[in-house]
Amino acid sequence: MNPVTVNITLLFQILSFLIVVYFLNRWLAKPITRVMQERQARVRDALAAADKAREEAAAQQQRQIEEFNQARAEAQAVLASARAAADKMGEERLVQARAEADRLVEQARRAIAQEREQTKQELRSYVVDLTIEASRRVIGATLDAGAQHQLIVKTVDDVLATGNGAARVAGEAAHG
Repeated sequence: MNPVTVNITLLFQILSFLIVVYFLNRWLAKPITRVMQERQARVRDALAAADKAREEAAAQQQRQIEEFNQARAEAQAVLASARAAADKMGEERLVQARAEADRLVEQARRAIAQEREQTKQELRSYVVDLTIEASRRVIGATLDAGAQHQLIVKTVDDVLATGNGAARVAGEAAHG
């Protein structure tokens, strides 16, 4: 073999390799890198939105707890007022005052129970909506509407049943 021919062949092979590397970089590596960066930004935005939604839900829950405590304080004030009025009444009105106090207490209990249940339902609905929106943003697609709603309602029920089941729910979501 001629040494010049080997060197020219080697030169053409190196040149061909560099051309292939250039085209792979231009049409494959850069677009893939760009798509991965865009996806990473979308995921980061979705996580930020989920954190914000979680904070809003916590703030809403705190407001509802404060409203509940205020209603309880008002009920206790009504109860204390009714008891004070009963103490001031004469012997013949004592029975009537106790009946009125009991009625007010029961009414306050019913109002508190009704408000507590309404607050739970509102919070549950809000959490379900936030969870559906967050999962839609993170996943980028939606499941069958009925199946998705059923899954979210089950998850919210589990979280409400266990108190703070966020770590367990996150673990289940990570495992499938």
